Amino acid sequence: MIRPVTPDDLPAIRDLFARYPYKHTQQKVQKLDRDRLALFYQRQLETALARGARAWLALDRDRPSALAGLALNAWHGQVYGRVMARLQPWLNTEMPHAGPPLLAAVRAAARADGIDHLAVRLDGEDFLNLHLFEADGWRLVDLSMKFSRELPPGEPPPPPPPGSFHIEPAAAADHPWIRRLGSTTHGATHFLNDPALPRERTVELFSRWIDRCLAGLAWRVFLLRERPGGPGLGFVIFLRNPALAEAVGRRPLILDFVLLDPAARGRGLGAWFIQETVRRAADEARRAGEPFDFCELRTSAHNLPAVVAYEKAGFLCCATDMVLHGPG
Repeated sequence: MIRPVTPDDLPAIRDLFARYPYKHTQQKVQKLDRDRLALFYQRQLETALARGARAWLALDRDRPSALAGLALNAWHGQVYGRVMARLQPWLNTEMPHAGPPLLAAVRAAARADGIDHLAVRLDGEDFLNLHLFEADGWRLVDLSMKFSRELPPGEPPPPPPPGSFHIEPAAAADHPWIRRLGSTTHGATHFLNDPALPRERTVELFSRWIDRCLAGLAWRVFLLRERPGGPGLGFVIFLRNPALAEAVGRRPLILDFVLLDPAARGRGLGAWFIQETVRRAADEARRAGEPFDFCELRTSAHNLPAVVAYEKAGFLCCATDMVLHGPG
């Protein structure tokens, strides 16, 4: 039986989140309490429903055993000039035969709302649902890797590579350069792997995202120079997630964006720049009395130079997700 979610379902949905069979490694590495995390996801869904998102349950003898949510992605849709939405959450591991009718219910609602582009993330182990979506015409556009490392760093600061390099907070005068580098040289993103999304709009998407970060969304933005006052060689953007920190009692530092100018790559700068900026961010937060407990980031599995740099910087891969895009 498939039916819409009601507020009375939320406690049972929390239990469904808690029974989700994946992400155990991530929770162990990041020391996240599974029950508190399930409550956080329940509250996220409750907030989404209050803002107009919709969700459906599949019941097994009146017990919620599968769940799908559909939420508009207005910001991305504005950039691409389409009506875009994401399936969030998608939980269908306990009752696989519920997958096709549950997906059909979501697709019918998307068509009724004029949605012409959909996205979903599946755990990297969830091949059953990968095959379900592929049979429905969805495209696999990325394998996303989540990396994490404990804070504060246990090791001493790494020595800089040969040469003279300078790290400083980004200033307003640096913003045009950061925006240009970030929007034109970031080639490992699932948006570029979707033939239905024009590349020029993806460039605009990243330009706008960086603008939002520079306008105050970012917690810190650091710039790498060869010398004080010299040209920029790279930048890193850090975010915070206060809602998750409050819910699970662990403060994450999110490394959202890091890029080196193509001319500066291949010189051993990447891992050092990441380690040094993470250390500075962690030290600053500790001095302010709000220390971070871990730092996390995502990158694409095919972005091998980034994977190598993160591992050199002490990060461990703790989760993978398959990113799929589909028609409305």
